Amino acid sequence: MISRRPPMVAAMLCASLSASVVRADAITLKKADSYQLDYDAKSGCLALRTPDGRPVLEELSCRVEIRVDNQIVTLRPTPPAPDVEPTRSEFADPLGKGTCVSLPPWSDPRGRVRVVTTTRLYDDQPFFAVSSRLEVTGSEGIRLAELTPLETTAGLNLDTDPRHVWIIENGNGLLLDFYVRRLPASRSADSNGNILFYAPRTDLGLVLGFLKHSVGRTGFRTRAESGDAPKVGLLSARCVYDPPKPLQPGQHIESEGGVYVALTRGQPLQAAERWAESVGKMSHRTRFLHTPLIKANLWSSRYDQHIDEESMHAEMEAAARKLMPYGMKTFHIDAGWEKAWGDWTPNKSFPSGMKPLADQARALGLKPSIWLAPFAANTESDLAKKHADWFLPKGALAQGLLGRNQVALDITRPEVKTWLDKLFRQSAGEWGYECFKLDFLYYSLACAPFADPTMTNQEAYRKALHVIRHAIGDDRMLYPVCVPVVSNAGYADVIRIGLDNKPIWNKARGPHDQGIRTSVRTLARRYYLNRRLWINHPDVLFTGDEKTAQRWKTKPITLDEARAWCTLVGMAGGVISLGDSIVDLEGPRLDTVRRIIPSIDASARPLDLFEHRLPELWNIKVKRDFETWNVVGAFHWGDNDQWGEPMPDEPRTIHVDFAKLGLDPSHDYVVHEFWQDRHLGLRRGGLDVTLQPHSCQVFAVRQAQTHPQLVSCNRHISQAGADVASVAWNAETLTLASTQKLVGGWPYTIAVRVPAGYSPIEPVSLATDKTDTPVEPKLARVNGDLWRLALESPRDHASLTWSIRFRRTTASGERGG
Repeated sequence: MISRRPPMVAAMLCASLSASVVRADAITLKKADSYQLDYDAKSGCLALRTPDGRPVLEELSCRVEIRVDNQIVTLRPTPPAPDVEPTRSEFADPLGKGTCVSLPPWSDPRGRVRVVTTTRLYDDQPFFAVSSRLEVTGSEGIRLAELTPLETTAGLNLDTDPRHVWIIENGNGLLLDFYVRRLPASRSADSNGNILFYAPRTDLGLVLGFLKHSVGRTGFRTRAESGDAPKVGLLSARCVYDPPKPLQPGQHIESEGGVYVALTRGQPLQAAERWAESVGKMSHRTRFLHTPLIKANLWSSRYDQHIDEESMHAEMEAAARKLMPYGMKTFHIDAGWEKAWGDWTPNKSFPSGMKPLADQARALGLKPSIWLAPFAANTESDLAKKHADWFLPKGALAQGLLGRNQVALDITRPEVKTWLDKLFRQSAGEWGYECFKLDFLYYSLACAPFADPTMTNQEAYRKALHVIRHAIGDDRMLYPVCVPVVSNAGYADVIRIGLDNKPIWNKARGPHDQGIRTSVRTLARRYYLNRRLWINHPDVLFTGDEKTAQRWKTKPITLDEARAWCTLVGMAGGVISLGDSIVDLEGPRLDTVRRIIPSIDASARPLDLFEHRLPELWNIKVKRDFETWNVVGAFHWGDNDQWGEPMPDEPRTIHVDFAKLGLDPSHDYVVHEFWQDRHLGLRRGGLDVTLQPHSCQVFAVRQAQTHPQLVSCNRHISQAGADVASVAWNAETLTLASTQKLVGGWPYTIAVRVPAGYSPIEPVSLATDKTDTPVEPKLARVNGDLWRLALESPRDHASLTWSIRFRRTTASGERGG
């Protein structure tokens, strides 16, 4: 990671940014630790500033677009009367309580609409929210095309030069939602749902995001202007109603919960995470946020879509035997089981039907999962032939997107909703599936307009999801693939956040380039959604299986490449889905998968999210009752860039700054690397990690104690986060003890640091959950202060407690008195 700009440079930039003069008639609505929000009584605009008054966004106002006779008419506020000021009231919502400031209302010249913009200033939150409410006040209805609660043409002032401001989108539009870009602000952006900014020279960050996504498709646009003084000429927070939303006299609409605004010092990672948490709270769907989902997806393996009943039984039994003891919970049946899209009944390769497979999964201890594309059908399906009027005509967009034999359902039709309800009641109730992966949902959105002209695309989509959710019940997992992702807030439990993965180490350049590096890119730039809005699914793991590679017509990836991708997915804390045959999974490939499951109950944070095209440094703070420590992943993804400057595909050294991990740079920390089982001893301030291309290393960083302490366990990349139930040091008896959750037959090695002044007394004491304890532990000194306890767990035991007694020694190693 590059060093921060010299203080002199930062000071000069700050002085330049402070050039704007605050108007004498400005009213400060709130001055908080992280921001200052002003209201200009003369223009009626808002201004966002740093706490010391430097401008960030000025001349913020509302804009409305209505469609009149097939023409777009733009409505903007007029300056308020001199004696009209904002009004204040108290409020409370799911995010907290505080003061709501209502700006003076305005109407368009013809009196068709009245608009009020409000700002919710939270007492105990480092952000605020701006919302606009539009009411139809004229005698005739309107068709609302866009409601924009915040817009400025005065520029974005995080830095004097937009080339030094970096943007991370959240996908853009319907068909490029999976393409999550990082770009300099000198290029125009168009982001779905929310947008992130960071200026490394000034160390300022900004997060903007809508808090709801119910009727309008939400997004943010910036427009870059070049020339002698390049700038961001436009920043707009938009609710787009497609098709325009009909509103009758007296009706009103609000701008999707308002725009979350957070100004930060440093990269806005925590602010992005807080936005996702806020949307989750506003949508009231948090049931499965901490439920690990580890499964197989055999569509990506040698089977492709040529699955059958026999192969699924074999794979399921292999999953139960090889992976379920380590944390696999779900067995998924992907495309290939259906008679035809639209006819969601089993084909001739599944003569016993789909219920017996779900029953077998549960009998083995697994949850059954199934794939469907419920909004699409083949033209030769019985559904399409019997109900041709249920399907949407293909416009120009759909012609290029759907296959020649594919059609999309009109999800606004009551009879289609009845059919969806029946389909999912059968799949959940009669067949017994507990997780539903829903693919190609965007087909219906691409083919609109719908039969019901009062519904926008967003509204129709969410009402269809409501039907499905009601049919399967609240205790089953709903699992859409993209769409845009933000459209699913409140309904989805899991989201596939990007394109299908492929077992290739690809370039990850353009929007349609598929492979592991593309999946890394998407996972990094959507990391903050995980376990806050839903569980992220970055798509499947690949382990270097030759038959899988043949299915994709490529060479197998190396073990180092597989380990890097698997490690990142394991650290990310989302869905872990295996794309190779479990029957064929053996040796180091099987070992790699076993040691990343189950998911860590947290999300790794990419510390260099803005700095590198493919982030190389990821951190998790693992919190347990007995200890809190950091798990740090250092990754070499090949060629990369650093603030836009190319980095070649050659060995490089990555610096891990302990301060960026939230650690005290004045303390000593003990560091242990997982994959090589390598003890790095005590470190203060940080460490340098040298990596070969296409590889990774994973470090546990624990605060050093003055007494013996556990520093690592070889079972899981968290190094005690998944399998150690307790660790305790008894200062009176000089005993270190730990309770270990067991996987039968696993050869455990537990690393223990023994600082100077202590020496272990053998034998090691053991106690298991059964009276019989057929375990012979071995404690040996490796080097320096590192000792290893080795033991192979009994196959029929669930837990084991070991304890090591110590004696005090003199500095020379002799027994003390």
